[in-house]
Order: sequence, then structure tokens, then C-alpha cells
Amino acid sequence: MTPPPTAFSESGSTPGASSSGAGEAHTLVSLLARQRDHYRQLKELSDQQQDMIERGEAEQLLAVLGRRQGHVEALTTLNEQLAPLRPRMSQIAEDAPAEVRGQLRELVDDVQGLLEQIIHQDEADKAKLTAGRDAVRTQLQQTAKAPVALSAYKVNTPKPAARFADHQG
Repeated sequence: MTPPPTAFSESGSTPGASSSGAGEAHTLVSLLARQRDHYRQLKELSDQQQDMIERGEAEQLLAVLGRRQGHVEALTTLNEQLAPLRPRMSQIAEDAPAEVRGQLRELVDDVQGLLEQIIHQDEADKAKLTAGRDAVRTQLQQTAKAPVALSAYKVNTPKPAARFADHQG
């Protein structure tokens, strides 16, 4: 009885390795295309996130972050599927037909570019949110000091004496 075929061959020296290599290349193209599509969606959501932060729309921002989370989870799954191929990506691309090699190169470039844009935008958004949080903290501290300042005036102010007295006192 022969063992079931594996999705990934360990070496190119076995019979049928070229078809297995082509299969790996097509699998890699498929996974990278799905990854790129999720990163495109994340980029769009990142742009929406930036708008929500600039307009101070906290509820809408939370909704955008929730939608982003779904794409992050899908990307986590894709990364797990890509893990066995990642160490051999160069070899898989080298063994692939020229058109597939071009697709792989383009997909990797797209994914990398999108990821860099998203990271840059998220860092800028984080800085804006941190600055906003710090401004609110300062306002709250000033507001908390106001009652103390007002009470200080009350303590030092003498109580006025009664101006009228009734016939008993």
C-alpha cells in the first residue's frame, strides 16, 4: 500500500516532483492572492479608521476595528497555511514556469507594499489617538482641580453676620 500523496514534496529528485513543484507554485499563488486581497481590505479599513479618528467618531471607529479583526484572523490562518512553504518560496518560484514566477513576484511585492502602508497608517493613527487621550487627560485633571480651587475660596470667606434680628435676639 502506498502512502497518500503529500501536499509538499521534500525534494525535487522524486518522480513527479516537477508536477508537485508546479502544484506548490499554484498553491503559493492562491495563498498569496488571498493574502493580498485581505491586505487590500485592511488598507481600505485603515483609511476609514483614519477618517473616524480625525472626525472623533468613536462608535464608528469601533465598528471599523471590528471589521479589521475579521481580516486579521483570516490572515493568521493564511500565514499558518503559508508557513510550510515560506522557507522554500525562492526554490518554488525558481522551479515554477516564468508566468507563475512573475505572478509570485508581483503578489509578494503587492503584499509587502500594502503591509508597509497599513503599518505606517496604524502608527500615525496610534499617535493621533495617544495625543487625543493625553489632551482629554489634561482636561480632566484641570476639571478635577476646579472644585478644589472653588472650595479654597469658600474656606477663607468669612460668613456674613446676620443683618436683622428678631425681637428675641
